[in-house]
Amino acid sequence: MEALGGFSPLVEPLSLDEAFLDMTGSIRLFGDPSAIGQRIKAAVRECTGGLTASVGISATRYVAKVASGFRKPDGLTIVPLAEMRAWLAPLPVSSLWGAGPKTTERLRALGFDAIGQVASAAPATLERTLGALGRRFHSLANGVDPREVVGARRAHSVGSERTLNVDVVARADIEAHLRLAADAVAQRLRRSQRRARGVRVKLKTTDFRLLTRQALLSEATDVAAVLLARATTLLDEISDGGPFRLVGLAAYDLDAVSRATPQLDLLPEAGDRERRLETAIDALVGRFGTGVVQRAGDLARDRGVGVAANLDFLHDRENED
Repeated sequence: MEALGGFSPLVEPLSLDEAFLDMTGSIRLFGDPSAIGQRIKAAVRECTGGLTASVGISATRYVAKVASGFRKPDGLTIVPLAEMRAWLAPLPVSSLWGAGPKTTERLRALGFDAIGQVASAAPATLERTLGALGRRFHSLANGVDPREVVGARRAHSVGSERTLNVDVVARADIEAHLRLAADAVAQRLRRSQRRARGVRVKLKTTDFRLLTRQALLSEATDVAAVLLARATTLLDEISDGGPFRLVGLAAYDLDAVSRATPQLDLLPEAGDRERRLETAIDALVGRFGTGVVQRAGDLARDRGVGVAANLDFLHDRENED
């Protein structure tokens, strides 16, 4: 669930190992539906040490759930809105949500073997024979499911982790990845109108040891420069020299921003300048897309230190690791 929380603030657990995510408006953040599905699968594999996940993506909860079981194990099935009814049609009536063994037997006795037959039946006829369940089956068979994803948990932290193609040792390389993470975290804080009172740094060594350090700020902030400044001082508290394959930064102890509250910072004047710059970049990204503005240093920084996976996440726990 923590891995899934990195993709949406609306995560509704359905069982121990199954959940709905509302990914509305996520294409700019994570790519098209196929890219989103692959990133979710990769995130689950990473956080569980290699377990596979099957993902179904569609415009309704019901169709997404059916799609998630379509190509198990390790499947990814995408059903576009315009194709939902046709995609459901040949599936057995046992795939209708709520159709247990006895109800499935009744449907077959009534001549309904495939979902498409239920979709084409008169709703009144289904309701006469099956009650309210019959009308519900008719809606589901036509791809209609008005229920929304309900996220029951409030996030207490926002973070960004980078799994690297090439392990890093040099402090400059670690700080460069922390800066990218701080930019992503601060942007998400501003977008959700929240500020953080704490910063956490996370490093993972090549032998999979997790090292974390965290500290509170003097004032809540949504400025990347302030988050980064505190994060780099936390590196001084980590004696392990690496090499490291993951670098992450999280902001925690979040407060909602009051429009009447002025922005405060470790260095008010400098912090204010940085925030004006960062919000100007937010506006450019919002208008032209991610990557429209980059630091010159980041363009030439790679030198073989690539990024295999970048995971922005939300956590509902105050403390971790």
